[in-house]
Amino acid sequence: MRRLLTILSVCFALIGCEKDICDDCLGGSVTLYPNMDIGDMRALYDGSPVEVNREVIIAGVVTANDLSGNFYRSFIIEDATGAIEIRAGLYDLKNLFPEGRYVAVKADGLWVSDYNGVLQIGMKPSGGYHQADYFENRVVMDRYVVRGDMKGRLEPITTTVDRLSDDMCGRLVRIEGLTLMPGEPETWASADDFTSYSSRIFLDGDGTEFVVSTSKYASFAGSAIPSGILSLTGILICDTRYALRLRTLEDVVEN
Repeated sequence: MRRLLTILSVCFALIGCEKDICDDCLGGSVTLYPNMDIGDMRALYDGSPVEVNREVIIAGVVTANDLSGNFYRSFIIEDATGAIEIRAGLYDLKNLFPEGRYVAVKADGLWVSDYNGVLQIGMKPSGGYHQADYFENRVVMDRYVVRGDMKGRLEPITTTVDRLSDDMCGRLVRIEGLTLMPGEPETWASADDFTSYSSRIFLDGDGTEFVVSTSKYASFAGSAIPSGILSLTGILICDTRYALRLRTLEDVVEN
């Protein structure tokens, strides 16, 4: 009888756990090892969304999520060769996928696309869009995305504007020696901007322009941009020109 009560107590405790906590209740996160680098996965993409039709596993460490609202319903992982956006389709990803968590993706049956130079992976595109679609829900996502242990934050690639290259798209980079261009708005984003993202132009030491893109829904959108020389860290976006998307105000360092 005592043994039965003990078993029942454990069962009720597990039922009371949310899924995030139950990973730990049941002995910790699962580790799944990759058989393809993210950089090699980019070679699968030929300009149009493509389905992965073989057993491919990619993995990396989370570098960006929706913590500040500057990234929306997706998060980014990076390995030593590149980065990819996971089209999660969920909210509060900062809790499931905090920066520094190891994540593996079982890619067979998923679709690979590209947006603003950033490689993406998710469900089959719908509605005429040329982007991988969001996962329908948490249950569907869990079939493909495996959360591993916390590995610690990745160090960004420290570089300058003139040394940026397309193979850095989607990766975490730090760009030094930037100042806000005179005449630019003094906050990161404005609610009355026409598009969802506001662009602010910065200049490097040679006067070369560089764009920082911020969602007007980001928690720091209305914060003042520091004057003086700055080092800015964020995810590199590669549209018609290179741009940076900050994660939080911790990415802004005054020199």
